[in-house]
Amino acid sequence: NRPVLIDGAIDDWKALHMWKDEAYLRRMVGNAKVSVNFSPDGLADAVKTQTVTGTGESEEEAEELFVKPLKQAMTMASFLDALQHDPSAKEGVPYLSEQNDSLRTEFKALLDDVTPLQLANEAFGGAPEAMNIWMGDSRSISSCHADFYENIYCVITGSKTFTLLPPTDVAFLHERGYRPATYFEAGRSHTGARLFGIMRDCDKGKNKNKDKGEDPDPDPAYDGEEGEGREGGDEGAFEVDVDEDM
Repeated sequence: NRPVLIDGAIDDWKALHMWKDEAYLRRMVGNAKVSVNFSPDGLADAVKTQTVTGTGESEEEAEELFVKPLKQAMTMASFLDALQHDPSAKEGVPYLSEQNDSLRTEFKALLDDVTPLQLANEAFGGAPEAMNIWMGDSRSISSCHADFYENIYCVITGSKTFTLLPPTDVAFLHERGYRPATYFEAGRSHTGARLFGIMRDCDKGKNKNKDKGEDPDPDPAYDGEEGEGREGGDEGAFEVDVDEDM
C-alpha cells in the first residue's frame, strides 16, 4: 500500500503517440457512445451547500450535500468538441471519468493501442477487474476520497497531480457523512448556457403536487458555494489517463 512512480513502463504503447492526435481519436471512436460527467465548476463528487425547505411551512435551511455530476451519454466527437472547443463551458465542465471498465466497453477500438502490464498482473495477483479511460483538463478536480482498490494510473499525455495522505492521517481529516445528491439540467440561461440544479437522491421521483401530476421537485439551483468531501471507492484497478492541462 505504498505509492510509487514508475518511468518507462508504457513506452511501447501506441497510445503514447496516437492518442495525442485528436483526428485519430475522432476517426477511431468519434461515433462511439461514451459516458461523460458534467458539473458547473469542475468539482464533481464534492460537498456543496444547498438551501432546502426546512421543518416549517416557510422555513428554509442550508444543508451540505455530497453532489455527484450530471451524467450524459454522447458521442466521443461531441465530447472532444465540448472539451477542446468550448472554453466558456456553455454546457458545463466535461470530464470523461466513468468507472465502468470504459476502455473495454466504450473504447474497444482503442484496445490494440495498449498492451497488458505484466507488472500490474503480478502486483494484483491477476488481471485487472476494470480498465478505465479518464480524459479532462485542469478544470476538473477530484475531492478528497479513498480508493478501496489498488490502482495503476498511466498518464498518456498532459499531467496529473495527486495529493496523497497516509492512513495515519485519517484522524485529522474530519471525515463525516453527507446526504447524496446529483446535478441535473435546470434549464438554459438567456445566452443558452446550461443551468445546473441540485436534487437530493432521496427526492428523486417525488412530485410537487401528486394530484396535479407535476414534475419531480428538484432542490433550488446550485448556489456556487464550494466545499470538500470524500467520495466512494473506485471500481477499477487500472486506469489510463489523458489529462490536458489547458
